[in-house]
This record gives sequence, C-alpha cells and structure tokens, in this order.
Amino acid sequence: RADVVWGRTVEVGEGARVAEIVAESVELGADAQVGRVQYVHEIRVGAGAQVGQPPEQIKEMPPFPL
Repeated sequence: RADVVWGRTVEVGEGARVAEIVAESVELGADAQVGRVQYVHEIRVGAGAQVGQPPEQIKEMPPFPL
C-alpha cells in the first residue's frame, strides 16, 4: 500500500493499493486499486484493476511537492 506515487513511469503490481499516482506513463496490474491517477502520455489498466476517479490526462508533470 502506498499513499502517493510520483514518477516518469509507474507500474503498480497485481493487487496493490495506491491512493494517488502522478506520472508520465502508468501501468496498473490486475486487480490493482488506485484512488486517483494523473498521467501525461498513457495509462494501461489490467484486468479487474479499479480507479476511484476517472484517470485525468495532464499536459505536463506538476512540480514535485516538497
């Protein structure tokens, strides 16, 4: 389980749970559960994976929140 994941390419493993993803490209494994996804280029969703809010395509990565 992870709260927020940022990266260029984010791969979420089978059955994993993530609250929020912000990435250029996202791949969700089978049965993964994600609350929110923001992506720049592409998203691939495996069988049975669920996203709480509809994935949102953004023009560029926002600044990393420190």
